[in-house]
Amino acid sequence: MIKRPDWFVPNSPFGDLLHLNCNVSLDFDLIKQVQKSMEEFNSYNLFQYPDSPHNSTFNTYKLLSDYYGIDIKRISIGVGSTELINRIVYWLKDEYWNVISPTFKMVEVFCDIHKVNYSLREYHEFNEFDISKIFPNSIVYVANPNGRNGHSFTNDEILSIIDKSKFTILDEAYVDFSEHKSLLPYLRDRDDFCILRTFSKSLGLAGLRFGYCFGSENFIKGIQSIRLTHPINSMVEHIVENFIEEIPNSVKRLKEGKEFIQGKYDYISSNGNYVLLKDCEDDFKNRCLYKKSDSIMRVSLTNEYVFKDILSD
Repeated sequence: MIKRPDWFVPNSPFGDLLHLNCNVSLDFDLIKQVQKSMEEFNSYNLFQYPDSPHNSTFNTYKLLSDYYGIDIKRISIGVGSTELINRIVYWLKDEYWNVISPTFKMVEVFCDIHKVNYSLREYHEFNEFDISKIFPNSIVYVANPNGRNGHSFTNDEILSIIDKSKFTILDEAYVDFSEHKSLLPYLRDRDDFCILRTFSKSLGLAGLRFGYCFGSENFIKGIQSIRLTHPINSMVEHIVENFIEEIPNSVKRLKEGKEFIQGKYDYISSNGNYVLLKDCEDDFKNRCLYKKSDSIMRVSLTNEYVFKDILSD
């Protein structure tokens, strides 16, 4: 069983090195904009509940509805997509689950917590996924792209999975960085899958803890019935209002950084918010933090000018 620590004390020996190892992109243009916006935030709102007349959580739902073009009754918001996954697992805990792996480990954690009967269906990047392994009449969780290696199924492959399952949870946390488009347009006419999104990946705002789910009215009604009383706070409402339309601009800047750094080194293609680089550790060592497996370095995306600064003598 995968377990989370009861608590931990942060202890970083790395000082002020740039953290590009946490699966969170760093758009420094956006960082400046968010800082300015926080300075303009009306602190009076912190003295009101988020659903008061001064801070209406309904406005956040309305913003998502308008931006994505989906009915407000088909949206649920949560404390990051992680909290939404917990709710979904609990809501569907009596069903048999197939979890396509590699994937977000908290899915397994929540399945264990809620005593869900589930199987991991391993996917290997260089083998075509065998759709026949998906059991009919089961719940399927699939991250597309996945956060481990950035692999992305095609839309046709995902639709085949949805068609063969009883219900599919499609985690599109990284979809803004993918070569494949979101399946949100298909969701408007279907009720056999839901879609998860998060600001942690779309904008790199992992500390904000803002996620959202799109699904059928009946499904959303179910997971809304077990939501937290106030799933987001007044500061989150403020940031969402001011930055939801900034997603494509930030992604564009990060993709420019990705294109620059991949032009410098050999790399493995990825649809995530990071690059997978080969044999270039000496250029990054003592300049930023990164993850490494064998000879492959995983470096979170940042602006082109930041990458240039890291590589400068």
